[in-house]
Amino acid sequence: MTQPRTFYSHSFAKIAVCAAFALTACSAGGGSSVPNPLGADHVSRTQTSAIAPGSGGSARSVAGDGSASAIAYWLIGASDYCPSAKETITIEIAAANSQGELITGNYTPAVVLSDTDKSGATKLSTTSVTKASQSVTLTYSGKKIPSFQVEMTVGKNSGYATFAPGRSCINSAPAVIVAHNGAAGTSFTIKGVGVAGPFSVKSPSSGSGCGNAVTTKKQGAQFVLTSATTGYGYCFIDAVSKSAGASHGIGVILVKK
Repeated sequence: MTQPRTFYSHSFAKIAVCAAFALTACSAGGGSSVPNPLGADHVSRTQTSAIAPGSGGSARSVAGDGSASAIAYWLIGASDYCPSAKETITIEIAAANSQGELITGNYTPAVVLSDTDKSGATKLSTTSVTKASQSVTLTYSGKKIPSFQVEMTVGKNSGYATFAPGRSCINSAPAVIVAHNGAAGTSFTIKGVGVAGPFSVKSPSSGSGCGNAVTTKKQGAQFVLTSATTGYGYCFIDAVSKSAGASHGIGVILVKK
C-alpha cells in the first residue's frame, strides 16, 4: 500500500507541518495562520503501484486483468487547485494497465467522478469518464466556499483531489506528467498562485517520491522531466518556491514507451 504523503505549509520564517490530507490552515510561529499549498499531492489512492522510492525504477506489483483497457493505476490532477474567481478548471486523468501501458482508448471500468461540494458553487461536466480522450471540466462560480474534493472511483478503488478556493497553491501544466520509458522528456511549467517564484524541482526519495526514477532539468521558462527507469508506476516530484519556501507535489505516471 502506498503510504500517505505528509504535506507542509510554510510561513516566510518558520515551517508548519500539517497532517496528511489536512484541509485546514496550519499555524506557523507566533500563532499566525498560513495556507497549506495544495496540488496533485492531495490525492488519496488505494492501490499498490508506486515506484519504489530511490530504486531507480523497480515497480511494485499492480492489480488488473492484463487487458489494454483495464485500469491498474492512475493519477488525477487539475489545472487550478485554488481558484479565486469564476473559472472553468480542467480535470486531468492519466491511467495505465497492469503491463505499464498508457491507456489511450476506452477505460475499463469507467472512471466515476463525484463532487463533495454541496453549496452548488461547483459542477462537474460529467460524472462518468469512459475513455482517455474525454474532456472533463469543473466549473466554479466564484462563490466563497470551504475546501472540497473531486472523488474518483475505479472499480473498488477510490481516490480524490482537493481544492481550496481563495487559498494559495502551486499549479503545474500539465497537472499530471506522463513519462514514457526511453522516450524524450516531457515539458511542464510551474505557476504560483499567492506563492512567489523562482521555482525549482526536487525528486524526493522518501514516501512516494520519484527518487532517481526520473531526472528533471530547467530549460528557459520550462522544466523537462525524463524517465530514468524501465519500471512503471506513479510517483511524485516536488515544485519548490525558493523565495517563499513553499512546496507542492506534482504527480508523475511512468509508463512503457
